[in-house]
Amino acid sequence: MTDRLTLNKISKYFDNGYCAANEISLNVKEGEFVTLLGPSGCGKTTLLKIIAGFHNQDSGDVLINGQVVNDMPPEHRNTAMCFQSYALFPHMNVSHNICFGLVQKKVPLDQQISKLSEALKQVGLEEHKLKMPAQLSGGQQQRVALARAVITLPDVILFDEPLSNLDAKLRDSVRMELKELQRKYKLTSIYVTHDQAEALSLSDKIVVLNKGNVEQMGPPKEIYNNPANSFVADFIGAANILKGTIQTVDGQSGVIRSDVGEFHYSSEYPVQAEPSEYRYFCFRPEDIKLNTDGVTANTLDISITKISFIGNLVEAYGMTAGCDKELRLQLSKNLDVQEGQTYSFFVRPEHIKPLELI
Repeated sequence: MTDRLTLNKISKYFDNGYCAANEISLNVKEGEFVTLLGPSGCGKTTLLKIIAGFHNQDSGDVLINGQVVNDMPPEHRNTAMCFQSYALFPHMNVSHNICFGLVQKKVPLDQQISKLSEALKQVGLEEHKLKMPAQLSGGQQQRVALARAVITLPDVILFDEPLSNLDAKLRDSVRMELKELQRKYKLTSIYVTHDQAEALSLSDKIVVLNKGNVEQMGPPKEIYNNPANSFVADFIGAANILKGTIQTVDGQSGVIRSDVGEFHYSSEYPVQAEPSEYRYFCFRPEDIKLNTDGVTANTLDISITKISFIGNLVEAYGMTAGCDKELRLQLSKNLDVQEGQTYSFFVRPEHIKPLELI
């Protein structure tokens, strides 16, 4: 696959000195779905607007299909944008809103009708094609915005938190529709969100941003299973982050000693660490297992302080000797674990993740 979009050392500073993008480079293949993920103010929407041409970068290049588009106005970049606020034309009905881009491109009427029919069917709005935006629910309006963005088959489609105004159940439904559309038309997509679940479920590649910098970039499973640092570990999913000293290192395995005990780790990749280094390390709540088989390595005696039943699992918090903050656990709903009781747990070596130096 060829690169549909390339960002080459993009930097952007605002008048107050804030750095929204610090030499960010990114290659996006044709048909790839890339999510820019990070907290509010990390620079993800600014980067999206630079790609679209709404903001000018201070340095670096934006290339679409190998062509530098730095000086090209937004309307000539062959991108489409799907906004959080839907941005529908209130005086146009559903059909006219969806076809707006086709009209601007002077697509023949018979092709407009054919493309509209397919788009309406794809987003389930055939029965609403003559309604005005004010007559639609939030989910229906977002489907109109999605169909309008997709119907022109742009080189790159840009999504700025398009699902954030929907309720949880509807958000899941529209998210799956979006992924289906993206795969069907092989749309090169850049998606901005602060929602880790959206990023993990939709993306081929995630770019984790923080204060204008790329903290980590890669496939969702790689980022979740092998976070580059404590920021990524804490932002992508939940993580128990502790401090410890490296005792031994042997390629992809080693031992970390902390105030709560000694932990053996085993990584998929060689760990660049040296003995005596003081580092963060982490393990996920779901990787803490009740010790019913007499496991002796990587064990923790945890006193359960809080339990919350959330349907398919139990979320619990607890304290262990040597740790001044609660550990978070996700346990099977079938386990008989009670508040106020102390239990032995363990974490497998492959789930212990050494992180950055302290």
